[in-house]
Amino acid sequence: MRRGRGRALVLALALASLCGCTRQPAPRLFILAPATLGPASVISAQNGAPLVSLMPVRVPDYLDSTDILRRTGPNELTPSPDGRWGERLSSGLTDALASALLPHLPGQVLTTQPAPQAARRLSLVIETLEIGRDSCWVIAQWEDRRLGSRETTRRGRGVFVESTGAQSDDSAVAAALGLIIERLARSMVETESPDIRDP
Repeated sequence: MRRGRGRALVLALALASLCGCTRQPAPRLFILAPATLGPASVISAQNGAPLVSLMPVRVPDYLDSTDILRRTGPNELTPSPDGRWGERLSSGLTDALASALLPHLPGQVLTTQPAPQAARRLSLVIETLEIGRDSCWVIAQWEDRRLGSRETTRRGRGVFVESTGAQSDDSAVAAALGLIIERLARSMVETESPDIRDP
């Protein structure tokens, strides 16, 4: 009887050891921006610099999570087993876009915080964001609204594609999406479409 219990104990320890050896490592976390803007941006604008408010980036609901989703079929998306976004995708895109816009707004103060007193309001809607086998592409539309006595709006829409290389791992995806965000930022402030006068 004792011998049977001993064998059972040895078997249980062996199984526990085996489970421990096959435990998968924690997924890597990826962010799209090196830093975020804080409430200090709103305070700084009180010194007289025009305040620009960046609205939260909107993405399709099925993408707005921390999963890095890849297109694996006509109607199928598969989360990466090795990596995740460090925050919800919409939040990460908003922070990254703010960082990319800063160099294009000299003499202005940019904030991602609510700012009713803003002289300018930027918004971006991601219609499509796809991660394929060797590329990442985005279809987006944006709006640049100048507020004040003469309110005007510039709107634009574009398709942006960046290669993720032969390996196309999660770090390559994050890098490609970062390049797309930089291109989007330039397009948002350089839109050449005529002013649309709001009624």
